[in-house]
Amino acid sequence: MTNEERVFLRGASGSGKSTLLAAIAGVVDVPAGSIAVAGTDVGQLKSGARDRFRVDHVGLIFQMFNLIPWQSALENVLMPCRFSQRRRERAGADPKLSALRLLDELGLSDPTLVSAPAMSLSVGQQQRVAAARALIGAPDLILADEPTSALDEDAKTSFLDLLKRECASVGSALLFVSHDRSLEEGFDRVLDITEVNNV
Repeated sequence: MTNEERVFLRGASGSGKSTLLAAIAGVVDVPAGSIAVAGTDVGQLKSGARDRFRVDHVGLIFQMFNLIPWQSALENVLMPCRFSQRRRERAGADPKLSALRLLDELGLSDPTLVSAPAMSLSVGQQQRVAAARALIGAPDLILADEPTSALDEDAKTSFLDLLKRECASVGSALLFVSHDRSLEEGFDRVLDITEVNNV
């Protein structure tokens, strides 16, 4: 993938899409020379170094969102800035303002929602919080793992448009993984899981 490229990766359930994302993100061990992200050979990094590299360079949107339920929407979005100086610096002079802008762009401008515990938000609202958390601090790569699976058709399209627009605005490449071929339109490349060597 190139900078700011948007790639749709499709494949049936159980075909290895989530495992591939975990490998790209350095969540699992991979052989040296097999995966490079932002010019770094992920397979050469030790476990702790992979964790630091991931929070510095990769934004993750999980299928189940993985928000901290008792923390507010705003606190969840700011989480990468707590663990990564690079993301904190790239979020601007005041990361909180950057987080609020992202939430606003994603349709969560209501102060009540911004301060509400994540567990009290709807599925769609939690999804938007997860997207803002992934985007804050302009990571090099956004990995989205079936993030629209719980949404209706109109909400899927709206969310995907917002995600692509926000990736473009912060200069992040996007790898969007789904089995839903109706979402393929508007990506720079569409690949099947069997073609991942070309990513």
